[in-house]
Amino acid sequence: MRLQAHACPYSGPWQCFVNILRHEGFRGLYRGISSPLVGGAVETGINYSIFQAVLSQLDFLPEHFAVPVSAATAGFFLSFVVSPVELIKCRMQLGAADKTHSYTGAWDCTKQVLKSEGPKGLLRGLYGTMCREMPGNAVYFETYKAGIERVACIVAFCYESNTSYILMTSLLHRLSVI
Repeated sequence: MRLQAHACPYSGPWQCFVNILRHEGFRGLYRGISSPLVGGAVETGINYSIFQAVLSQLDFLPEHFAVPVSAATAGFFLSFVVSPVELIKCRMQLGAADKTHSYTGAWDCTKQVLKSEGPKGLLRGLYGTMCREMPGNAVYFETYKAGIERVACIVAFCYESNTSYILMTSLLHRLSVI
């Protein structure tokens, strides 16, 4: 994140790495990690829940259309969770380098954003997040669905033909599924 900052004092990633270790210690490398760790669990739950809920309502549509629509819808709602999490993570990562924004942790960062910018401040970058999450989710879930169907066909074939586990694993590796 610091290499992307507009006033980057580093000549490259290695200098950035060494400087963080020297001035902030090993913990400086993990500054801002708590926000995406908590957010990642919530993100996954919301993503799959909304995808399944919308997909079950679109059972009248062909699957090749219902899956990307459901996934994009999940991406839309997911953006309202992902955007604040990413904002806090980025602010935390820049906090030590930017003396105007000094935070003691993710919660302190969240409180400062709310105090200085209000609730809308947490949604900075929401539109950009939607532009990434909606099509990204559509591609992800379509690929996920195709992968699951491919594995299911291979497993069914191996079960029906009484193929051994070793041969089945070999087939899956050859087809780049595992």
